[in-house]
Amino acid sequence: MEYAIRRQAGDPAVLIDVREPWEFEIAHIDGALLLPLDEIHTWAAELDRDKSYVLVCHYGVRSALACRILQALGFSDVVNLDGGMDAWALFVDPSVRRY
Repeated sequence: MEYAIRRQAGDPAVLIDVREPWEFEIAHIDGALLLPLDEIHTWAAELDRDKSYVLVCHYGVRSALACRILQALGFSDVVNLDGGMDAWALFVDPSVRRY
């Protein structure tokens, strides 16, 4: 997964997890910020538009939507973690719990 390679290389992108708190408690990527999708219009206003962001959810659907919303709000460097937490657990870090 591209983000895993970027992360190992020291990429400063901010990882935002847009799932619900109960999902985050089950499994998350270390260093991720929990910012639920249903609150995006609140927390997006507090983000630095000049930073890079990688968004993640369970399978990549909600985070893809979050990317589109942020892009519509003027953010230029946002990417979706394809396959979400499930793909991360399968292909990058098998110690991450799948649900």
